[in-house]
Amino acid sequence: GNEVRIGGRPIGKVKGISLTNDNRAAIKVSVDEPYAPLSKGTTAAIRAGSLSGQANKYIALSLGPDNAPKYDDETIGTDKTT
Repeated sequence: GNEVRIGGRPIGKVKGISLTNDNRAAIKVSVDEPYAPLSKGTTAAIRAGSLSGQANKYIALSLGPDNAPKYDDETIGTDKTT
């Protein structure tokens, strides 16, 4: 239920977190229109909303170019995440 944000503005929610076969986090999110589907080149980072605890985390997106192809399944690879 944590937020997904662009420029500090909420545009979606975290729907689930699981582990991949190589023990990396797989985070499933929903992104609201008009931001979905995301463009290739989009990057994601987990950020803290404040210094007080784990519950204040959110995902900050930096959108790729508008003219870039769109992600089919909205999967952002580990090379574009921190």
